[in-house]
Amino acid sequence: SELGVKLIHRDRRYDDLTPAGEQLVKRARQVLATSATFTAEASRLKGDLSGTLRLGVLPTALPVIAEITTELLVAHPSVDLELRSLAATDIAAQLEAFTIDAGVTYLGEGPPRGLRATEIFRERYAFLVAGEKKGSRTITWRELDGASLCLLTAEMQNRRLVDAALSAAGVETKVRIETDSISGLLSFAHRGWSSIVSAAWLNLYGVPDGMRALRLVDPELSYPIGIGHLDTDQL
Repeated sequence: SELGVKLIHRDRRYDDLTPAGEQLVKRARQVLATSATFTAEASRLKGDLSGTLRLGVLPTALPVIAEITTELLVAHPSVDLELRSLAATDIAAQLEAFTIDAGVTYLGEGPPRGLRATEIFRERYAFLVAGEKKGSRTITWRELDGASLCLLTAEMQNRRLVDAALSAAGVETKVRIETDSISGLLSFAHRGWSSIVSAAWLNLYGVPDGMRALRLVDPELSYPIGIGHLDTDQL
């Protein structure tokens, strides 16, 4: 009544927010986020960071998160970390809604408008295949023609990038197993199933026994993954 706009569609029970209500909720979240940032900055100036860092992370980037956050957590015992495994589109939406503080996602040609981002690493690819660990250490995308694979599911960005690389090489593969879980994919690799994986996963989990990891070349593709947050100067 004080604002002079209708915020909620009311019937016998709560229904939904009006467009004006949705805008004001978004603004309220922004105010709360700005307030939290103000408090955190005051703590930083005292040399004592505190609070909870809410981080949205691509499932395929989760293996590197402990490596990039441990130093922060050790240096600042009052800082806690809340991780959410999210798709790239969900990371963008939750950043805009101020339900996460930062996101680890693909950067593409550059961070989206309104986002400040720092590259963490570049995702590169390897072909996991059964066999002794000797001989060539590389394989071309074209040589995968006809391969039977275990891959991530089609809605995941990693899979879309892999599919695009296979298509550009003019090859056809048979995807026998699909999963939205890295651990699920690697569990099948441990049973001898071939797969195309991120080199970062192998750095953490190692190459399964009885398997070889061949670097995919011609072309040797890499895609930037970074940590981004809203550019509050533009809000």
